[in-house]
Amino acid sequence: MDIQYQFSRLLALTQRRWTIYLDKRLSALGLTHARWLTLVEISKAETKLNQRELASRLGIESATLVNLLDGLAASHLIRRIPDATDRRTKRIEITPAGNALLKKISAVAEDIRHELLEGVSERELQTMIKILRRIHDRVDKITTE
Repeated sequence: MDIQYQFSRLLALTQRRWTIYLDKRLSALGLTHARWLTLVEISKAETKLNQRELASRLGIESATLVNLLDGLAASHLIRRIPDATDRRTKRIEITPAGNALLKKISAVAEDIRHELLEGVSERELQTMIKILRRIHDRVDKITTE
């Protein structure tokens, strides 16, 4: 079996299983991996993002993001606020309730990272990060050309 095929298949399967496990653990908090990632991106942004900017950061279509944002807004975890310069655009910000939930979610995610990466040295992680960053940058370059 081709080594590149083995790598890409294992990478995809690992990511999928990691996400499923995270979703299972987060379900007790009423959130999915997609909602958690959305909250993380909103909270880490230096400025309030609009929907198009947030979708780009998450690597999803704007239409897909609408459903995520609707659910988060209905749960009072985010709010949409009018843009100061463009009335048609809404900026997205996390609410205090969203920040409180994000702290709980982050603790679960940290526990999972420690559990799943047990026995992997810091040096091994640094090597994997370097490799994955190169692949990510290549994919990003190819898909944005």
